[in-house]
Amino acid sequence: MPFIELKDVYKSFGENHVLRGINLSVEKGESLVILGKSGIGKSVTLLILTRLLPLDRGKIFVNGIDLTKLSEDELMPIRKKISYVFQSGALFDSLTVYENIAFPMVGENFDEDEIERKAFEIMNLLEISDYWNMYPDEISGGTKKVVSIGRALAAEPDCILYDEPTTGIDPYSAKKLSEVIRKINLEMGITSILVTHDMRCAKIVADKIAFLHEGKIYFHDTFNAFVESNLPALVEFKTSLPYMAEYLRKV
Repeated sequence: MPFIELKDVYKSFGENHVLRGINLSVEKGESLVILGKSGIGKSVTLLILTRLLPLDRGKIFVNGIDLTKLSEDELMPIRKKISYVFQSGALFDSLTVYENIAFPMVGENFDEDEIERKAFEIMNLLEISDYWNMYPDEISGGTKKVVSIGRALAAEPDCILYDEPTTGIDPYSAKKLSEVIRKINLEMGITSILVTHDMRCAKIVADKIAFLHEGKIYFHDTFNAFVESNLPALVEFKTSLPYMAEYLRKV
């Protein structure tokens, strides 16, 4: 049984029919990258996964549970197990790195010592403990992104959703961040679903690629199969990306 499954999912905004019958499954512990042109519905798909955005019709299953049948109260325990890393990072500017990471644990069943221990475990894992007492405006964009991932980890999720995690940071930081995401996925067994345009990130992170085209999943296979595919929409997409065009010349 897939860990997450979307069945015949539709979503429109007025006359803009964004998702037109998406079918997609993600296995537990898998790392899936969702690709597609800008405005095609990739981020919408992430928001629909936990019903943060309502769907028009279709089914969403998490661990075999049909989310479309649940009330908001019934959804809360499931949402707590699926963390969301926003494109901006969405850190609290008035809190230190430590306080941002500890935030999801405050008010839960943790005492102060346990919160501190777990927060520093996460910071050590992500190699950001040197910044523990610094504020977001005192650290680099790449480090902010890592801190936002640390905050997501503090909620002890089964799955993390990443919306354009490498946007707005330099190539070196983007590579390091991609390696962090993959490390979390492989070493902790946390399912990862990423939306990105960064093909270097996709190459590092992806077990599978899902390509969204004209409101449906047009392709769903490995990164290598994506590179080798001659499907017309994939060829057009790949050759439009500078890194991908360079990569394709080498294979």
